[in-house]
Amino acid sequence: ACAGTPVIGLEGDYVYVTHNEDMSGTFSVLDAGDGTVFYEESDITQPLSPPAIFHNPIRGSYTGGEGNRNDMVVWCNKPFPGEEGVLSGSTSYAFQLPVGFTGSMDGVAVVTLLEDTDFQADAPALLTNFGTSLFWPVSRNAIVAWPSTTFDKSPGGNKVSFSPRGTPASRPIIAEMAVSRGLGASILFSGSAANHFGAIDVVEVEGFEKIQEKWTIDTTSPVYARAQVAPDDSHVYAIEENGTVRMIDVATGAIVWTLAVQGKVLGSGFAQ
Repeated sequence: ACAGTPVIGLEGDYVYVTHNEDMSGTFSVLDAGDGTVFYEESDITQPLSPPAIFHNPIRGSYTGGEGNRNDMVVWCNKPFPGEEGVLSGSTSYAFQLPVGFTGSMDGVAVVTLLEDTDFQADAPALLTNFGTSLFWPVSRNAIVAWPSTTFDKSPGGNKVSFSPRGTPASRPIIAEMAVSRGLGASILFSGSAANHFGAIDVVEVEGFEKIQEKWTIDTTSPVYARAQVAPDDSHVYAIEENGTVRMIDVATGAIVWTLAVQGKVLGSGFAQ
């Protein structure tokens, strides 16, 4: 089964997809012209999360990615269906076509970013800052971040955990993250694994960029869909699974208005 929405390269030549069967997952690069498989790599131990992509990054943000401006795709392991707890030995991955790529298989390979991680994901990561910053909604109702370090280094304490956790406590965040659009410091937005919606600040602490919770509001049902940020970054719009829509002040977390959309249930990224 497909793990999530496929992502497409900047030039439209290749489609990148993760798909799972039983206890394993596969990352595939498809030729967009005829749908044939150009390249595949499998993880036979655990299924895979949906992929995220950043077009034309300033570099591959991992050891060996210097000077590579080809589209960067990242993904990691995801929980088994119905799994409680987080398996040890989870892995995160990246893929870029090699520098000077001309269509051959020479140098085409998946990069292992981190092994033996303590997180898994059901949602794609968010890549920002010209492809050099990575934010991931993951297990245990947490967001882990690499705002200013390469993605093959441990995030250490660069993590925000929403409280309380979901059920089970290891449950990952389902919603895709959104980000403010302005040129100032980034603000990230995400639903939690329980009934909450929150904002995350990226701040500088002793010369290093860190993430910290800005505000959190209670919701009446989970937020599974990616929020939408107003063009001027003043407000963010979130919709819950039960159809409740809220306009929220970005600076304070104050709810400006709430609307219950009768008969409308949000299943993923779309109202049905």
